[in-house]
Amino acid sequence: MLRQVWRLGPMRETDPGFTLVAQAARLAGWRVLARPSGGWRLIDLAAARVEGWPRGSTAKRLRCYERNLAAQGVVGWRHVRGQDWSAQVLEELGQIEAQSWIARTTDGSDAKFLHAHQRVQWQRALSDPVLAEMLCATILTLDGRPVAFCLDVDSGPCQYGIAGTYCQDMAPFHVGELVNYRVMADAIADGQGVLDLGSGFSGYKREMGAIEAYHLVDMLLISSPLFAAVRGRMWGGAPKVAASASTALQDGGHAGRAGVWKPLPDATGSDGV
Repeated sequence: MLRQVWRLGPMRETDPGFTLVAQAARLAGWRVLARPSGGWRLIDLAAARVEGWPRGSTAKRLRCYERNLAAQGVVGWRHVRGQDWSAQVLEELGQIEAQSWIARTTDGSDAKFLHAHQRVQWQRALSDPVLAEMLCATILTLDGRPVAFCLDVDSGPCQYGIAGTYCQDMAPFHVGELVNYRVMADAIADGQGVLDLGSGFSGYKREMGAIEAYHLVDMLLISSPLFAAVRGRMWGGAPKVAASASTALQDGGHAGRAGVWKPLPDATGSDGV
């Protein structure tokens, strides 16, 4: 027999499967509860490319950050994908996580490379040449020390940001912001159409030009009307329909962008593609 409570999610609110499951559950006499689980943010790179990116004020701020960082030592950028992936690269990403807020202020459950068993799983995935070519890391170094990274999945017209952090002692030099903007600059230069930044930490994403394309929801399917009434006070009510991601992208604005920002030239060369 089915359990009395089933949980689905987080899932995209506009996913057709969301509606189908909710309808089927109701027809079977189950109660359906849903609660918001954050917004999903995208950057329309095609629009940013046409309208000019970034804004002049943003470019000025980034150049200031770069000068301040360069005053501390030799700045380098590394780009890793395909055959350039190695156990050493994964260890470097783990070292950054070990010196980040993730390891210092949380239980580390959000880390991707911190523990050896995690890196082993990545090595297994990277043994597939197709996946290795799709996974790309942008690493910022200072005097050869890795201080920040972003990890993305390149699926052609869309690039997905899946991980990234920076060494906590380097926070005053905005290394996290620099690596995020470098990824966006490279994606625009490569001709990609959308940069998918996912959910959470919406502040810096909005600043980069990301708009909330759709919402995520958690859904509970409950067979007992009494338990559903009690649980509903803590969980939420019936699901609602949100605007589609394509509509949100069309409505999102990139007006007022002007100027061209170029990252500092590679001081130590570039690894990978």
